[in-house]
Amino acid sequence: MSGWIDLLAQLIFITIFWEFGYGETIYYYFWGNVVIIMLALLELEVFKIINGGYQIAEKSRDEILFIHSLSSLISAPVLYLEISLIAYRFMNLLPLLLLIGTQLIWALIWSKAVDHYYQNRHGCKTLIHVGESGLALYEFRARADRFKIVDKLSSEAVDAERLKAVDGLLVEKISTAERYRLNQLCFELGREWYERCEIKDVLLSGDTVVVSDLLMSHQQKRKALLSKRVMDIVISMLLLIITSPLMGIAALCIYLEDGGPIFYRQRRYGQGNHCFEVIKLRSMRVNAEADGIARISDAEDQRVTKVGRILRRLRIDELPQLMNVLKGEMSLVGPRPERPELADEIIKRLPEFSYRTSVKAGLTGYAQVMGRYSSDIESKLAFDLYYIQKQTLMLDLLILMKTVMVIFEKHRSE
Repeated sequence: MSGWIDLLAQLIFITIFWEFGYGETIYYYFWGNVVIIMLALLELEVFKIINGGYQIAEKSRDEILFIHSLSSLISAPVLYLEISLIAYRFMNLLPLLLLIGTQLIWALIWSKAVDHYYQNRHGCKTLIHVGESGLALYEFRARADRFKIVDKLSSEAVDAERLKAVDGLLVEKISTAERYRLNQLCFELGREWYERCEIKDVLLSGDTVVVSDLLMSHQQKRKALLSKRVMDIVISMLLLIITSPLMGIAALCIYLEDGGPIFYRQRRYGQGNHCFEVIKLRSMRVNAEADGIARISDAEDQRVTKVGRILRRLRIDELPQLMNVLKGEMSLVGPRPERPELADEIIKRLPEFSYRTSVKAGLTGYAQVMGRYSSDIESKLAFDLYYIQKQTLMLDLLILMKTVMVIFEKHRSE
């Protein structure tokens, strides 16, 4: 219901913007005006939906406000360029600025209103934590606006009476038998079930299909898509042209800071474990690994320069890899390429890590838009394996659009 209210409000804003801003300058009959207004509304709403702008139960008030605000700031200039192309000249900017200002004020009001409504109607979901204390418990406790851990029990201590008193269970690392028992109990009582996906669960995930009168789990055979390669070439060429001034400014800042080299080349594993040299703007001090020891960088890495920290925060240091995409060594979307010496060490502990190279490495990936920069290896691997299982051209497009949002989300880079 709250989503429909926002949709109606945006329809009113855009209609007023068009009629009183440009409607008299660019004259259309009734249905022509309808097409322009609906196109503007579609562009705005698609970005919100892709980034979860209406997932009130999962996202915080600040996240909802951020998504709606950024959606307006991105879609409004696109609309202005479309209108200018229709009119064959640049139009007056004032109506556009008024529209953006109105939408930003509405986003603030709407996000507060829906959060207040959700809290009053649903409150926090009460959960019992079962099993070992791990990352899931930490993350759920950090979301105190949506979840409340009321108790922490062993799996054997959970029965129907205890489960009836809460909304559900948060489960981490319990035996297979107890997992099945508790999951069955939640199903019988209509309670919610939260469990962090293990690597083996992701590998076994697949689509559900019906064969004759049988309900089957099905994993599709991976195949190279010509459309994916075409998309890689077209989009990477456009991005190279658009971002070349930005890379030029970044290169100048890198040189002015310490006078060192602009670019940094590093061997990485590509598809089929074939090595290639990835190209990046240098974000660390010169000779950061002079001792020859490969290290995984984190958010507090002291080797990162002042300029490099900004470049990493905005993902600008990754832009030269568009050349790797054009050469066919990488794709726009896929698991991030890893250094051979680090990958080999990780594979000793997590053999499933080797599955990442069954597809081309990506400039961005599912792990990058769903996790954080500092997420543990297991979490990132689970996201990468999920992508490999489910990859489609549509999923690639969704990840690319969500990457735009991630660049501006501070908590994703931490």
